[in-house]
Amino acid sequence: MNPSSHNASPDGTTIQDVTDLLSFKIFRLSNQVGKLAEAAAQQEAGLSLPEHRCLSVIAKYRATTVTAICAASQIDKAWVSRTLTRLQDKGLVVAGLDPQDGRRTLYTITLKGNKLAAKLLQKSRERQAMFFSGFSLQDKQQLMQMLEKIETNARAIGEKESTRSP
Repeated sequence: MNPSSHNASPDGTTIQDVTDLLSFKIFRLSNQVGKLAEAAAQQEAGLSLPEHRCLSVIAKYRATTVTAICAASQIDKAWVSRTLTRLQDKGLVVAGLDPQDGRRTLYTITLKGNKLAAKLLQKSRERQAMFFSGFSLQDKQQLMQMLEKIETNARAIGEKESTRSP
């Protein structure tokens, strides 16, 4: 018997400990990338990472709801609500009633918020270019496709596990 065969995962990869798991590597990478994004947002405008992420989502859609921000950013609803209050206090977003459904609040980016979001997006693009240093265009595209596939698989696993009876 091969001494490392007992460390093999069903997918054929060798896992010595938790740090060899894909989820751990993505978690660690996410933390590193998030710290860089937060440092840039903090330096530019005194924003936290959740504030930066919420502002970026609102900038993309121009006007959106808490539920949509939660879905796009995978941030808890209570956290998003508190974050939106801080963004409003800073004059970066405004809240108003949704003209299509008066029961919903719509968050819209202000001119000041839009300028800041554009500046932060440019900084994000520059960081991403550095992350991809040494990668060919094909490598970049392939990695992004693989990450999307992993995310799709993770979502499917989550849905499957949430329908299992206890």
